[in-house]
Amino acid sequence: ACGNGSWRLKLGGLEKVPENGSDKRTPIKRMTEAHRIIIVACGTSFHSGLIAKYALESLARLPVEVEYASEFRYRRPIISPQDVVIAISQSGETADTLEAIR
Repeated sequence: ACGNGSWRLKLGGLEKVPENGSDKRTPIKRMTEAHRIIIVACGTSFHSGLIAKYALESLARLPVEVEYASEFRYRRPIISPQDVVIAISQSGETADTLEAIR
């Protein structure tokens, strides 16, 4: 926490503007405007997602869902344009996680 009682949270890469697509907002801007955050991950990354859920719900007061990527990829989740999906992978190459975000 900062001296004035407010929190600052910096996650690497969130300040970059996506190269593809028509939405040029930064990922952090999209998160601040989100109605819900969905985290998909496998294995120990899933447990990191549970910690992120606790932190985001406590600090940002946003609803957060954490799902196993291996299950998320095989169903048709209802995701609105105001939702943000975050994929967590230790290697960046976890097959189920990559498929879940496609």
